[in-house]
Amino acid sequence: SMGAVGSGTSISYVEVFNNGDDGFEWWGGTVQCRYLVSAFPGDDAFDYDEGFRGRGQFWFCIMRNDGSAGAGDYAGEHDGGTNPLWGEPYSMPVISNVTYIGAGQSSTSKASLLTIRDNAGGKYCNSIFYNFKDGIIVEKTSADDEDSWERLLDGEMLFANNIFFNIATNDGWSGAPESPTINSIAKGVQALEDSLQANGNIIADPQFNSYAGTFSTMPGHMTGSRPFDLRPKTGPAHQNYFTEVIEHDGTGFIRVPDYHFKGAFDPYATKMWIRGWTALEEYGYLAPIDTAVAQGTRASARYTASGGGMRMIQQKGSLLIMHDLFLEKTVSVALFTSGGRKVPAVSTVFPAGKHTVELMTSGLAAGTYLCRIQTGNDKSVHRMICITQ
Repeated sequence: SMGAVGSGTSISYVEVFNNGDDGFEWWGGTVQCRYLVSAFPGDDAFDYDEGFRGRGQFWFCIMRNDGSAGAGDYAGEHDGGTNPLWGEPYSMPVISNVTYIGAGQSSTSKASLLTIRDNAGGKYCNSIFYNFKDGIIVEKTSADDEDSWERLLDGEMLFANNIFFNIATNDGWSGAPESPTINSIAKGVQALEDSLQANGNIIADPQFNSYAGTFSTMPGHMTGSRPFDLRPKTGPAHQNYFTEVIEHDGTGFIRVPDYHFKGAFDPYATKMWIRGWTALEEYGYLAPIDTAVAQGTRASARYTASGGGMRMIQQKGSLLIMHDLFLEKTVSVALFTSGGRKVPAVSTVFPAGKHTVELMTSGLAAGTYLCRIQTGNDKSVHRMICITQ
């Protein structure tokens, strides 16, 4: 729990695993939180209240369904004021790039995706919501202008460019209230349904590398499933992005255009960021690290090689780096010796499209070099071994 923690504080890389209550809870404040994991909470995964107006990016939750009394509640319970309901500031955080995995249609708990009430608002963008028995609940009280319904109508609640799948047995857009469609996700609230449709949200399979079934609470014992890898493959998680919500603000938050994907996990990364430090990995919930990495379009470049790397061809006298730019970008390539001295380098502005950068390596001494490649704001470093003949 965080009480009135301010924007001067940033919290990153924290996991709450198999606990008896909420995973994370904010009581007011403006704290910046990235890379949070709420795994198998006994209540809600992420709960904000009392005027929380912070920012969140790269959050992941996975709910459990094992028939126990504490089998989890909402992925997000989002509240505003209580006494009075119209107390200011309103709860209106900005949250981007989350992946929320529910307990499925057979869950014994409430198992809803989100409940937003008590005059709370907030914004979610570029996220993936998957496998929940119920959708989004927006509270409307008897009051005319001080409830979460009013926050929605005033534009202080927004869902933009998100993916919904297997939620309330949805299979398409629009329809009568009883149909298994986006109307079910919106719980029959026409204003929410209209907003979801107008802001780039889609119902589509996010095409995870590996995910099936539901999970028990016992570490390492999965029910009807296998270890998961939630990096999306090619598909809807690579399409569109919402450019107005997350901006550079000096606290480490990243502009949306720099992360041209939806959900918490980069489909171009060689592994999920929850590896190497979480109980999820320790207890065997994560798929082997050699699971194939997706291919697709990143905001800076689209790389044709599999395995999550850039396509590089080392040939006699030069190094070729092939890329396909989605937007006009400056591409810089430099080689460094093991002692850190820069040797050949090239920097060129390319328009959108397919290009090849050639870095001349003739005349280099035999040895190991580091090749740094920067495309816009994206950087990667690769090892190169140079031999002489």
